[in-house]
Amino acid sequence: MKKIIRYFVLVVLLFSFVTPVADAASKITVSAKLSKSTLKYNGSAKVNYSVKKNGKIVKKPKVSFSSSNKKIVTVSSKGVVKSKNVGKAYVYVKAYGEKAKLPVTVSRKVWSIEGKYKGRKVDTSFGNKYVSAGSSLYDLKNGHLVKSFAKNSSKSNSIFFSKKGLVHYDGSIFNYYNFKFNSYNKFKLFNPNNDYFFDVKNGVSYASQNKSKGKVVNSDLDVVEIDDVETGRNAAALSVDGSILATSYDDTRVVLNDTKTGNVIKEFKIDNKEVRSITFTKDNNKLLLSVTNVDEEDFMVYVYDTDKNVVLKKFGGPYGVIGEVKISPDGKRIALLDMRGVKMYDSSYKLLYELKMIDKTSMNFTKDSKYLIVAGGDVTKYYVK
Repeated sequence: MKKIIRYFVLVVLLFSFVTPVADAASKITVSAKLSKSTLKYNGSAKVNYSVKKNGKIVKKPKVSFSSSNKKIVTVSSKGVVKSKNVGKAYVYVKAYGEKAKLPVTVSRKVWSIEGKYKGRKVDTSFGNKYVSAGSSLYDLKNGHLVKSFAKNSSKSNSIFFSKKGLVHYDGSIFNYYNFKFNSYNKFKLFNPNNDYFFDVKNGVSYASQNKSKGKVVNSDLDVVEIDDVETGRNAAALSVDGSILATSYDDTRVVLNDTKTGNVIKEFKIDNKEVRSITFTKDNNKLLLSVTNVDEEDFMVYVYDTDKNVVLKKFGGPYGVIGEVKISPDGKRIALLDMRGVKMYDSSYKLLYELKMIDKTSMNFTKDSKYLIVAGGDVTKYYVK
């Protein structure tokens, strides 16, 4: 009897020893792939996976998911990946001690609209609800078309927002909350066929004919003419509060005018350089001037102090035609649009990053400073922080 018991114990021990060897010999493979390896800023993707044991697919395997950086992407228990911030991370798929490693990149792009928007101006509403490109109005959140007011065939067909809820379109005024024109014929302020420059800031509008008088109109429809000599204008811009108009001319002059009276506040030149674009800082005493040598293609942005009449800083360039320069409403970001794309700087003029693109002609920050809208062959919304 004792021999039988000993034999039984021996068999049990042998059996318990052999089983792990068989399991260890089993080959587990985990294969996985993301439906999209590059996500938009507010995008998502799905993890597709399969688990095989000794070459055979395991049905309903026990799988877990994780992210290498939850600040960039998160992943649910069902394998749904969602972007949280711009950057790169990895998604891990684990099963039975084995895992797959999936790289994922989150870009700054939020949405993009195809269309012919080259030369059209871009603006955003104060409630961060709409974006305009040319004469079309879009939902800022998703890029869906809200309404088109005219064909985008003319550069004059651009609409702008003011704090009082008015949009200026071809010199007329209408309410964009109900999309109805208000006294269109009576208050046609500018001639869209002749006016070359157009800007709107804080309820003040400015337009001018090249080699002619400019015209400033406030929200009460008071008109002030800006006199000047018969010379071509290169650029014009209103200050953030609408109180000052800055205009650059072919003869390299930059002139500041009071928009309430039309009187000249100041006039200056910068080292025989032509100013191609003008941007005011919030406090009105500094200008960001996109300049080029008269005889050379050497492009830079100058930070000019109008109180001290000195150049404080130079950045951007040196090559590539600089288009627009925009400052975010909170003053923390500066976007420079050139022939290669957008360069983003901080408030100390340090380059943070670049957005590579071509053939873009206009851009603007949203009023909450979180996004940049860029137009050219299409209209695209980017996350900028």
